[in-house]
Amino acid sequence: MRALKLPILDKIWKNQESPYEALIICLMMSVVNSMNGLTIVDLMFEAGLLDEAKWLFEHYPDVQAAKGIGYKELFPYFRGEQSLEEASESLKQATRRFAKRQLTWFRNRMQVTFYQIGESGVKDRIFKTRLRSF
Repeated sequence: MRALKLPILDKIWKNQESPYEALIICLMMSVVNSMNGLTIVDLMFEAGLLDEAKWLFEHYPDVQAAKGIGYKELFPYFRGEQSLEEASESLKQATRRFAKRQLTWFRNRMQVTFYQIGESGVKDRIFKTRLRSF
């Protein structure tokens, strides 16, 4: 998410409370898809991550995006320093760590309700939570 900082709005909204009450929910996906045993990283590979990362490595290896999770873990493979399996495991570990940091950030900074995607009745529970909050 990104927010634009507009100086004129700073002056208007400074120290004013919102008349609205926010309902913040977090939709979580299981680390491993129970239907087929694939991780989110496996799904990223199936969707073409390797080709995308290879293109970035060959054309723009020094751009900021190349330092992001998903690319930087594959660069040692392209340089011949790791096997694809080692690079994939490194990416899976980095993804798990990043997800954990995200959850910690949400838990520590805001009142958020977590829901597991694919869990039985999750849509009904979200709807009921929304109704209770209003």
